[in-house]
Amino acid sequence: MTNCTFRGNTSLSKSYLYANQEIRNRIEALRKQQEGVSSKLVKQEMTDSSKDVFLAAKNKRIHELEEEVKHLKGELQRLRGQLYEKGL
Repeated sequence: MTNCTFRGNTSLSKSYLYANQEIRNRIEALRKQQEGVSSKLVKQEMTDSSKDVFLAAKNKRIHELEEEVKHLKGELQRLRGQLYEKGL
């Protein structure tokens, strides 16, 4: 927990938080308590979530590229036909 996080949840000023030793001690205690929370678990959940988002975006992009290739192949075939008709 940072002072900014704590301040965002209260109407206290930054200077008041630093000046008031009791509040500062409480923030430090909360920081130490949060250190005990498994950051690996939080990171793993974030990683799994971001993997899902990344894979969905990747699959969407692959689909878009496949459609573009299909369109370009059709366009190439059409243009080759035009060249053939002109005898080039």
